[in-house]
Amino acid sequence: MERMKTFFKYLLLIVGFFIVSQVLIYLCITTAYKYINFESTSEQYVITGEAKAKNVDGFVKCTVMNPYNEVLKGKYIKIDYYTKRETLLGTDYIEIGEIGTNDKKEFEISFEYDHVESVKANIVDSKEQ
Repeated sequence: MERMKTFFKYLLLIVGFFIVSQVLIYLCITTAYKYINFESTSEQYVITGEAKAKNVDGFVKCTVMNPYNEVLKGKYIKIDYYTKRETLLGTDYIEIGEIGTNDKKEFEISFEYDHVESVKANIVDSKEQ
């Protein structure tokens, strides 16, 4: 019986250590991200969103709203990543799919560029190679 109590104590210690370490890892990762500037350069469609980044990676969440009476399809969201000195680091494209009239759709994309300080989003007809 004494041996079972000892094993139970060790099991509780291992499970407790695992839970504490997972919580601390989550807190360290989520607090490392900072908000960066998100700008929409689209004149026709409404793009709203937010961007967060660390030194080496980040993610962008954006919402596209179609205020027109026609279905939006066959277009892409072009996302440009810039440094503090407005140097273009890279570009990503997200296929929109289809958005109905007066409807909106949410998108999320992650990136792996160093020292991103601002993001610009626009709606384009095709991917540039």
